[in-house]
Amino acid sequence: MEVRWPASAFAANKADHPHLDYGLLERDTRSQGRVRKGAPFLAPGAPTWAAADAA
Repeated sequence: MEVRWPASAFAANKADHPHLDYGLLERDTRSQGRVRKGAPFLAPGAPTWAAADAA
């Protein structure tokens, strides 16, 4: 599924659309930290990517 959002959907473009209320969008937006390497489903004690890279 491809989703295309209009430019007005982004708070970064707020100045271009002064007639729109971005309050809810700004209150509901969070920052996400960076993930260096993903390995979400490792069992406890399983080798990690970092350990494999160091070998």
